[in-house]
Amino acid sequence: MKNRISFIKYFTTFSLIFFTNSELVLSNDLSKLFGNWKHREKPVWININPDTNIGKGIIIKNDDDPTSIGKFLFIDLLSDEDHFSGKIYVPQLGRFHPMKAEISDSGNIKVLVKVGFIKRTVYFDKQT
Repeated sequence: MKNRISFIKYFTTFSLIFFTNSELVLSNDLSKLFGNWKHREKPVWININPDTNIGKGIIIKNDDDPTSIGKFLFIDLLSDEDHFSGKIYVPQLGRFHPMKAEISDSGNIKVLVKVGFIKRTVYFDKQT
């Protein structure tokens, strides 16, 4: 009887830890970013897809600069506890810069980039 109670306590504790951690992981699953997205203010479309558990965003259409098609806009996308992190290409700097992203309540991507004292937020809308 004592062994049975110990087993039940162990199983209950394990279940609580497992399902609590699973919920945290699934709440910010990188796969939520996968698919086609359009920059809200510019005629730029990207495709975000996985590459061995790290996301990347490739420009698939750019009405202002067709030469950018096929280039990376996002690299090293990872799922953190309460947001996504990675790097975004900043044309003015000519390099990739760290950024944070989150899925908004409306299902769009909100990207925050901070360069020195300058902060910029850009939005991408999901395309179907």
